[in-house]
Amino acid sequence: MGFDEGALKSIEVKLKIEIPPVYRRFLLDFPGSLVTGKETGVFYSVDQIVRSTEASRSYQEPDWPQPFPLNLLAVGWNGGGSIYCVREGEPGNMVYLFSHERGDVDPSETLTLETFIALWGSE
Repeated sequence: MGFDEGALKSIEVKLKIEIPPVYRRFLLDFPGSLVTGKETGVFYSVDQIVRSTEASRSYQEPDWPQPFPLNLLAVGWNGGGSIYCVREGEPGNMVYLFSHERGDVDPSETLTLETFIALWGSE
């Protein structure tokens, strides 16, 4: 099912971000089993990734220490208001949870890409 290079380039151009290499390879070989039609889990379309990243960047609670960092790319949703992300400038093998309650990445919720995929692939 995977994304093609043109789709990945459109994400990068629209969001002014470089997709980390490990996550880029994952998207190129995206497993069809992760396409569930649900809002939660791994984002499986250009539109989901772009829309969720843009929405996250444009929202900030008054008590957050900073807005959603521009070097984060939204890659999934936990169903409770927080966004799973990969970080530009890293390999892309770690997935972070940007907590809407903390207004920051929650270090205790950091997952390897493999764990993230296994978690949402078993839903």
